[in-house]
Amino acid sequence: MSERAPSEDPARSVQLPAVNELYALDVLGKSLGLKISAEQATALLQYLRLLKHWNATYNLTSVRDPAAMFTHHLADCLG
Repeated sequence: MSERAPSEDPARSVQLPAVNELYALDVLGKSLGLKISAEQATALLQYLRLLKHWNATYNLTSVRDPAAMFTHHLADCLG
């Protein structure tokens, strides 16, 4: 089985979270009784970006939809 190398390393690229991602994370945190700081939110959203990126390369999880990754991976782990 040959491994595909990603075109660029997403861990090295700086990407600001979208407002709707921050809002969704804030709503999730409040529903779980958690106070998520800006630094934590950035790290959690970067984790989702990395999961999506590397999942395309190595098939880490069967969940492909970013919204489903948010609920199935992130929300489930925080809950």
